Amino acid sequence: MLLDTRPAVEASWVLLVFGILFGILTVIPSTVPQLAGIGILVFNRPLLYTFISDLTAKVFGFGSFGKIYGLLMTLSGAVGLVLTPMDILTKQFYHGDYTPINIFLLVAGVVTNVALIARIYTHTRQGRIALRDDY
Repeated sequence: MLLDTRPAVEASWVLLVFGILFGILTVIPSTVPQLAGIGILVFNRPLLYTFISDLTAKVFGFGSFGKIYGLLMTLSGAVGLVLTPMDILTKQFYHGDYTPINIFLLVAGVVTNVALIARIYTHTRQGRIALRDDY
């Protein structure tokens, strides 16, 4: 419903807010906030993947959708390959304390998502990409 009734920029902001909440709650060293963070992740992850496919279809059309979406999912998988070495280094250098890594990932997520939102906003306003909800 969010992707069908609201502009892509608003859906991006919703994803960003839930991502920030998840990041903050996972840094708090208590069970209840971390469980709430998992609950937010359960909601946010399907919305994220649906948003990526929806935005890809709106921007690139269905003619090249498979190639672009496949590339995005491949890049996502390649980034996922970094998690195992990151886990090993965290256990070695931080003695299993994931707080510095979680804070780094939170900041990196905020920076990249704000950049994506700014890109979507400027391109839709300047007419370089025409999203269905901007007609």
